[in-house]
Amino acid sequence: VPNNLRLLAAVLHLSSSHMYNVPQLFDKALKDIQKHLPSSLADWDAVDQRPPVDGCIAAICIAQNARAGVILPSAMYECLVAGFQAILAEAPPPDASHESESGISIDSADKHER
Repeated sequence: VPNNLRLLAAVLHLSSSHMYNVPQLFDKALKDIQKHLPSSLADWDAVDQRPPVDGCIAAICIAQNARAGVILPSAMYECLVAGFQAILAEAPPPDASHESESGISIDSADKHER
């Protein structure tokens, strides 16, 4: 199973950003992602193992901003097949957005300051 799909999605994102614009790295990452999330039916049939849902979610989140829409249909299909419960299982906890980089909850830090 392609466990490195999340890593490839991150590389795709960084290599396409205005700050780190690296076309060669972008092309390589996109090519590697397409091995797991192909854009043609013939290539789809040739995929041995389907990618994990977390990798598909990462690919979906990054594909639009990275101008890599070619991977969206396969990634979205994999999420659809996996089902709603599998997608929710990979979602971050509801309070994850309230944590600082140190891992300390912002809500709890506010309580200490009072």
